[in-house]
Amino acid sequence: MVFFLITISLGALRFSLPTALASQAFEKQVNRVCKKIEFAQELAIDFQTDVWLTLEQKEQGLSVHLKSSAHFPSELQSLVEQELVCDKIKSILSPEVIHFKSGLDCCPQQELLFIGKKSRRKVILPGFATPLKSYEIF
Repeated sequence: MVFFLITISLGALRFSLPTALASQAFEKQVNRVCKKIEFAQELAIDFQTDVWLTLEQKEQGLSVHLKSSAHFPSELQSLVEQELVCDKIKSILSPEVIHFKSGLDCCPQQELLFIGKKSRRKVILPGFATPLKSYEIF
């Protein structure tokens, strides 16, 4: 009887563990995109420049990169030019380019929906600079 219970427990764990790991990887990548969006907000506010965040679906996953007309210090420029590729995000429902205008009223008001293999998360850009949160959609 004890072996039977152990076998059932291990079988259930075998099916739930990969799902949990995949969900965690997807959520981690959504959080990385949120940090990139917050970085774009900070650049627009701190350097009084327009910043464009591009979300592009490619074969290897979602590609996120920033563009700006301003020139930043070399240490910061490498962070601005760094492309983020998220292979766990299968598609996204949002505008392809998000424009952050220079100044305090830089942030657009939008909703982004990230879709993974088995998960969906919504991120709301409220229209003002704030840390972003993602919400699971069932």
